Amino acid sequence: MTVKTYSAHSMQAAMAQIKEDLGEDALIIRTRRVPKAPRDPYGKDLFQIEASPPPVSPPVMAMDDPAGLDSPYLEDELGKITGRFFNGGSAAPIKQKNGSWESVQADLGNLRDLLCWSRFSDDTQELMGGNRDAVNVYSRLITSGLSERRARFFLRKAMESTEDASTELTLSVLKEMIATVDTWNPFTDSQKKGPVHAAFVGPTGVGKTTTIAKLAAYIGLKQKKKVGLVSVDNYRIGGVDQLKTYSAIIGLPCIPAFTAEDLKKALAKLSGMDVVLIDTAGQSPLDSRRMAAMKAMLDAVPGIETHLVVSASMERMDMGETVKSFSVLSPSSYVFSKVDETRRAGRLIDQMLDHRLPLSFITNGQEVPEDLVVATRKQVLNLLVAPESFRKQAF
Repeated sequence: MTVKTYSAHSMQAAMAQIKEDLGEDALIIRTRRVPKAPRDPYGKDLFQIEASPPPVSPPVMAMDDPAGLDSPYLEDELGKITGRFFNGGSAAPIKQKNGSWESVQADLGNLRDLLCWSRFSDDTQELMGGNRDAVNVYSRLITSGLSERRARFFLRKAMESTEDASTELTLSVLKEMIATVDTWNPFTDSQKKGPVHAAFVGPTGVGKTTTIAKLAAYIGLKQKKKVGLVSVDNYRIGGVDQLKTYSAIIGLPCIPAFTAEDLKKALAKLSGMDVVLIDTAGQSPLDSRRMAAMKAMLDAVPGIETHLVVSASMERMDMGETVKSFSVLSPSSYVFSKVDETRRAGRLIDQMLDHRLPLSFITNGQEVPEDLVVATRKQVLNLLVAPESFRKQAF
């Protein structure tokens, strides 16, 4: 892929260069602002955009179509991942180096099975019935962060429909898991007429403001839609300034709002936008007073969708309590942030089954706008099986 860098004194000017050179469908790779030299009073900030020609790729099956779960394409994807599932994220098989290595491997496997077996509950032991393939799959499910209850559920369903071969059993388990995942892109799948008003809520420190900056670039640069930003973060010092900095880099309007009336006026000013992203203050799940105040503010303006940002690195119980507390805001989807900070992404499946909401976006780093992934079943599958290889990828 050929990547070119375009520089100008405004984001709009740099985008104009890209459109003229590469066309409307150019792929935006990276954006950044280069501050003026501190000793140059007449200098100006420089905006740089890395872009490449539009990619040419063959048509790909829609991974979110439940009818496509048995397609050859998905079978191929699952097959590629199976090796990583058993080898802790590595797709390369273990190679035999000498004649005795096979027996050593077998002894180690037997010892591992014995240790694992001693930890299983009576229900789990009865389910597996000494099936070593089932032990392998179950152990990997638990290691991935999935709860024992859900691991037994998926394993039981898979064992009912497959032979005992480890590869077939693994494929069946993974199919059962991703079949439970719902994904939704509120900026392409929404049936709402007129501008989409999307507020992002969640605990302090989960990355709401950074996520909004990534989404603004994704919607504005990739989907070619008009985007406006509103900040109602009136608690965190510098919260509004951080969003304003991002908006200046991308070249988008940003309006602060401190009351429900301010929010109404801000949305009225941005009525010509296709999408308005609303940044909110981080809320403690235990602070019912502030949660009620946030609900009253958002409810004062009809038609605002809320999306719950949850850190993938949160402990299972904390994640569950967080979602319960924020349910008073009626979120429309999950946004899982910081997936690059955990190896136990299986807990996210538990969360989506305990509190049914579709998954809209995944973030996997601090880079804006690169570290944003539009949620699909294929992406969730990669995240569950090998989170350490869940590559940072531009939208």
